[in-house]
Amino acid sequence: MSKRILVLLILAACMHGAVAAMFEGRVFLDANRNGEYDAGEAGMADIVVSDSDNVVKTDANGWFKLESRAKKPLLWIMRPSQHEPTTPFWMHGREGVVHEFGLAPQPQKKDFMF
Repeated sequence: MSKRILVLLILAACMHGAVAAMFEGRVFLDANRNGEYDAGEAGMADIVVSDSDNVVKTDANGWFKLESRAKKPLLWIMRPSQHEPTTPFWMHGREGVVHEFGLAPQPQKKDFMF
C-alpha cells in the first residue's frame, strides 16, 4: 500500500470521528428562584458554557450554541461571582433540546481563605 493511500485512509478515519452535533440553550436570571425559565426572566450575557473540549459564551440574550463531537456531552456553565445556580450547573446534552441553566443573585464575601 502506498504512503498516499495510507494517509488518505487515516484522514478518512479521523474525519469519521469528528462528526459534530449542535447543542443550544440559555442561561437566565431566575428571579423567583424556582429553577425554571419563566416569561419575563432575563437572559444572562457572557456566561461561559463548555463541554470540556469547546467553550462558548452566551449572547446578549443569554443564548448559546455549542458544537461538540460527543453525542451526549456533559454541558456545564462557569458560575459568575455574586450568583448561585438554581438549576444544576451541568447536564448531559441532547440534540434538539433547549438546555436551560438558571442563576440567581447571591452576595458573596470578598474575603477568601485557603
